[in-house]
Amino acid sequence: MANIGFAAPGCIVVEIMPSGFYGPWIERLAAILGHVYVGIDVQTGDRAVEVNAHGGKRMRADWAYAVDVPAAASAVKAALALA
Repeated sequence: MANIGFAAPGCIVVEIMPSGFYGPWIERLAAILGHVYVGIDVQTGDRAVEVNAHGGKRMRADWAYAVDVPAAASAVKAALALA
């Protein structure tokens, strides 16, 4: 996602995020660069994320998720209306 730094200001950035793994850095970077940010949260279950002793997160090897495609398309359409 760091490649959004090369995109023209005003572009739409859509990020699909597994639940429990939210990190605001892409949203903040998009705001600094003048992009329209759309975050789509998908439910992965309560055991999808592992946290190590230092607080670092990673997804379990056996995790899975499904994206609600109509809801994602609706979010992108709403972002296009803002751009």
